[in-house]
Amino acid sequence: MGGKPARHLYSALRFLNKDFNMVKFLRNSKGFNLIELMVVVLIVGILAAVSIPLYIGYIQKSRVKSLVYPGLHIIETNIGLYYAMNGILPDSSLLPSMMRDADTDYFNVSLSGGALVITIDSSEPDSKLSKFDGMDLILTPVTAGLKVSSWELSGELAEQLGIATN
Repeated sequence: MGGKPARHLYSALRFLNKDFNMVKFLRNSKGFNLIELMVVVLIVGILAAVSIPLYIGYIQKSRVKSLVYPGLHIIETNIGLYYAMNGILPDSSLLPSMMRDADTDYFNVSLSGGALVITIDSSEPDSKLSKFDGMDLILTPVTAGLKVSSWELSGELAEQLGIATN
C-alpha cells in the first residue's frame, strides 16, 4: 500500500509541473510579433481600399436623390399631367409653368426634342453636388395611350450613378 500514494503523488507533481511550464510560457510571451501586426494592417488596408469607394459612391447617390429627385419628380408629374390633358408633350415655352413648384437650386432644366434635360449646377467647391457640376441627366418620356408610363434615363449623370435605363 505504501507504493500507491507515492505513485499518485508523482503523477500529481508531474501534472502541476506541466501547468507551471505553461504559465511560465505565457508569462514570457511579449504579445504580437512584427509580422503578425503587418498582416493585420495589410488586411485592414485592403478592407478600407474596397469599402471606402463604395461608401463614397453611396453618399454621392444619396445626395443626388435628396437634392435633385424631389424637384425632378414635380416637373415629371407636371409634364405627365399636361400630356394626359392635351395629348402632346409640352414645348420649351411651357417649361417655366412646369417648374413653378419645383426646387431647382441645384440644377437647370431644359427641353430638347421632347426629352427633359437636367444639368447639375453646383460650381462652388464646398457644395454637396460639386463633383457632378455640369453633368447632364436626360429623361425621355415613354408614352402609352394618353399617359407618360415611364421615363428612360440617360446621360453622363445617369452613367455615373448607375441609373441609366437604355
